[in-house]
Amino acid sequence: LSANLKGSILWFKKRQMSEFGLIQSLIEVDFWGSAGNETVSNSHNIRLRHAYVKISHFTFGQSNSLFMGKGGADTVVGGVDTVLVRQPLMAYHTMLGAIQMGMALESAESTVSSNQKKVSFNDDRRADFTFTLGYKKPDHEIALALLNRELRANQAESNQSFSQNATALHLSGKVKLFTQDSLRFSLVSGSGIGRYIALNYYTSGLLHNDSSFALRHIQAYHLAYQHFWTTKLRSSLLYSRIDVESFDEDSITLAKRSNSLHLNLRYSPFKNALFSIEFVKGENTAIDETHTKRSRLYVSSVYNF
Repeated sequence: LSANLKGSILWFKKRQMSEFGLIQSLIEVDFWGSAGNETVSNSHNIRLRHAYVKISHFTFGQSNSLFMGKGGADTVVGGVDTVLVRQPLMAYHTMLGAIQMGMALESAESTVSSNQKKVSFNDDRRADFTFTLGYKKPDHEIALALLNRELRANQAESNQSFSQNATALHLSGKVKLFTQDSLRFSLVSGSGIGRYIALNYYTSGLLHNDSSFALRHIQAYHLAYQHFWTTKLRSSLLYSRIDVESFDEDSITLAKRSNSLHLNLRYSPFKNALFSIEFVKGENTAIDETHTKRSRLYVSSVYNF
């Protein structure tokens, strides 16, 4: 049993009209920075989440990657296929009726495996490029996102030099069923995704002992069904899975396949309040075919002031 308030979020927003159109800005922080002294004061340090300004169709600053998609499940804990990157970017968004389009240049970082360790070379030459095309109606939403990036190292003195382009696709969406129920889905496939998925558990590729480089291919998906028992009480059933290409030089403890099953009950007694209880059962299969199973129960409460 453990408890914390690290997930508490503070934000400051501003909106104003100008001769260039609507200008919006947001600064948002939480308390998942470096750990504080939990034995006495629980003084968790502040951490930046978002800090950006939107001028008409353009966004400048730090925010969510366009590759994250639209198919997030209504759960306390995300599936093993979670796509999450929040970083500096320059983005352009526009809408043509029900069609949404966006493109962005996002901060690059080449993180690869070398001698069973994660290594970031900081030799990136160009920004990651993301493009998304979506269709949105009140009851339905679907989006296809493209990620193209260059993985690069230029460490000639240690014979660690490579440059490869990687591409991945993310199909996601939400479909409303009868009454208020909905089906949410996400499918990711591609090479060199690395830090964009599974909270950076996997690297984008592997630098072999002979100094050759190989991109790592990843396939992941989730499917979630949300059911409303009443207008204030709802549940979600989520299944997620990720399959990852492994190499002989990877650590044998690396999970080449993972899946999770989530079942929750969420209650909103009044506006801005949400209480949740969620059961999660997961399983990892390592490279050496050993299995690790784990079950957890999460209880959370959220109140928006």
